[in-house]
Amino acid sequence: MISSESRYRVIREVAEKPCCFTALHGTLGYSQKTIAQCLDDLQRVNAIVRDRDGYTLSTLGKIILAQMKEMALLMKRVRDFEDLSMEFE
Repeated sequence: MISSESRYRVIREVAEKPCCFTALHGTLGYSQKTIAQCLDDLQRVNAIVRDRDGYTLSTLGKIILAQMKEMALLMKRVRDFEDLSMEFE
């Protein structure tokens, strides 16, 4: 799930508001093929659902996104710590 920046950007965009394929393609600037693959991947793991308003985040998707944000914060803290450690060497 988190190995792809495009999937991460798609799930974040869908979390903001329901989006249709065309809106995601226009907003994110990825190719149609990339958007379609991301949506397929996210639907396969039940992170998003498609309804008449477009794609929306599922309950599982909200949990996944929260975990991804937490991991990003931890990675930033590790980088900051590594930078700080190098300053003292």
